[in-house]
Amino acid sequence: MRKALIIIAAVAGYSLLELGLLLSFIVSHPVGYADPSTFQRVAGWAQILLIPGLAALWSRIMYGPYGWPRRTLMILLAGSFGVPIAVIAALIAIAIPLVLLVWAFGVSHFLFAVLLPVVVGGMAFCLLAVVRKSGRWSAQAEAARWLVERQSGVSPHDRKWRIRGIRVASCIPSAMVLLAFLFLPEIWGMLSHLSQLQSGNLPGYEVSIPATWIILRHENQADGRSWVTGLAGWGMVRTRSQYDLQGDLTFSSWDVETEPYVEADGSMSSGWMPEDKYVIARRVFTIGSDQLTCLDYRPYDLHYGDFSEPSAATVRCSDGKRLSASFSGKRSQVAAFYETLSSITPKK
Repeated sequence: MRKALIIIAAVAGYSLLELGLLLSFIVSHPVGYADPSTFQRVAGWAQILLIPGLAALWSRIMYGPYGWPRRTLMILLAGSFGVPIAVIAALIAIAIPLVLLVWAFGVSHFLFAVLLPVVVGGMAFCLLAVVRKSGRWSAQAEAARWLVERQSGVSPHDRKWRIRGIRVASCIPSAMVLLAFLFLPEIWGMLSHLSQLQSGNLPGYEVSIPATWIILRHENQADGRSWVTGLAGWGMVRTRSQYDLQGDLTFSSWDVETEPYVEADGSMSSGWMPEDKYVIARRVFTIGSDQLTCLDYRPYDLHYGDFSEPSAATVRCSDGKRLSASFSGKRSQVAAFYETLSSITPKK
């Protein structure tokens, strides 16, 4: 049982590390999300060895220490450089016979009939030779592992637990990928918070951003201007009824901004607000001595008129001074946006 737990822990740890590195590619960093960070570049190049490394780990688990250094080297070389070379070689191996058959068909049907079984038979023979060689090597490795296991006096009970551990461990990589896929927006949001710990710290205000909201960019400037922007989304498990065949991922955009300080009167315009005739609802939040007014409105286009959908929402908020916010996306997420605004506190 101990060996089975070691196998499960090793595969789970490696899969978790690899999943974390792959997810780091979608996480922005404080400098800006347009360019990858140094860590992301290193993690990207490291995949050349890390992805084949899982195959090397499985080789060690399945066949034991027999020839493992050599097997690991071959797996890493094949995984890093052998795959593209094999793909190119396979394309060439398929293209040449096809070109030969097309040429023979154009010259003579009799010549085509003669070459067809030769070409197909040659390709089948090559494929069979590769399969046989691979099977022969696997049989040798398995025989060596079985012999070492018998000589070490491993009991049938331990062998049974080893097989159980391998079966459980074989499901771990797929299970982790499935969970990451089903809860991708939430996981992305939590990772973005870890990469930008001070994202809710704006000049003059403190914003409590939900842990599952995705932070794309946060920046504070010396004159008091700042912004934090991102996406709000729910995974497929939480919104399975809202997904459609067109790939609607129910992402909404949001932002909270502050304008620069103005020493003359301490206030300035905070941007455009919709006209009253387009406003659906109005919410007012008290933040210190100021009031943040939010207008839920129907977007209007001069050429097409009102193009908003019942499930969509567009909200703009302003206190008439420095603070402003906006939301555009699913109406079902407006309540969480309002909760975030109600959590804003002024700094002393």
